Amino acid sequence: MSEFAPAWSNPKMTKAQVRKYIRDMEEAREKARIKLENAKKSWEFDNEEKELENIEKELDNL
Repeated sequence: MSEFAPAWSNPKMTKAQVRKYIRDMEEAREKARIKLENAKKSWEFDNEEKELENIEKELDNL
C-alpha cells in the first residue's frame, strides 16, 4: 500500500478495508473464545495453569 501513497502522507485504510479488518478480527476472537471454552471443558486450561504456578515457584526458589 505504501507504494501507492504519496511519501508525505500516512497510508490510510478505506472504509471497506476497515470493515473487513474488523470482521476478520471478530471471527478470530470468536474462534479463540471457542478454543478457550473447549480447553476449560477438557481440563487442559486448569492443568496448564497449575504447571505455570509450579514453574513460577521453582523459579522463586532459585
